[in-house]
Amino acid sequence: SRSSAASDVYKRQVLERGYVSRFTKEAYNYYRVGNEDLALVVYERAAEMGLELAQSNSAWLYEQKKNFTVALRFYRDAAELESADAHLKLGDFYYYALGTTSNFEKAASYYLAGSELRNPQSTFNLGTMHQFGIGLPKDFHLAKRYYDMTLELSPDAYLPVTLALIGLSVHYLSENFPTEIWGYNWDTVAICVCLLLLFILGYVRQRFFVQR
Repeated sequence: SRSSAASDVYKRQVLERGYVSRFTKEAYNYYRVGNEDLALVVYERAAEMGLELAQSNSAWLYEQKKNFTVALRFYRDAAELESADAHLKLGDFYYYALGTTSNFEKAASYYLAGSELRNPQSTFNLGTMHQFGIGLPKDFHLAKRYYDMTLELSPDAYLPVTLALIGLSVHYLSENFPTEIWGYNWDTVAICVCLLLLFILGYVRQRFFVQR
């Protein structure tokens, strides 16, 4: 019957996953004792069986060896299995031309996929790309939205997000208001404002933690 066939498929998948997981444990043990080459061999065997963790680890080990072309292939395999970190890595590879030619639009598409999988770094990168118009339309409002989303996904990113928002504000003002304020160039004013804001933020956060 159809239900029996589905049950058989499920049992086979469970058995296959258990078999493959033994490979990943074996590979990790090799890596832990410093035998990266043997660990990579075992990870690759598990990766070919379709295990995302093994694909990501194979990609990372090849990346450490500066073999970006092979690393790119394994990250693509992991991304097809909805790995948020793999999408982030693919975005980085296309952004920085690692193992492939530079393609900001393609990098943005991978960052977007990673963001949809709730990866905070991918989300932050989208904010930066919108802010400066790299691979995406220049849009300060969307940049702020992605910076805010980053903080929602990762409260630990408070400092970099705060700095990014300050930089975004200065960037917006510098492009939409006169080049001089009170006889001073924007660069000088911007630096002073940023230093003042950083001091205030640090003071407020310190007071907050002391009170708690």
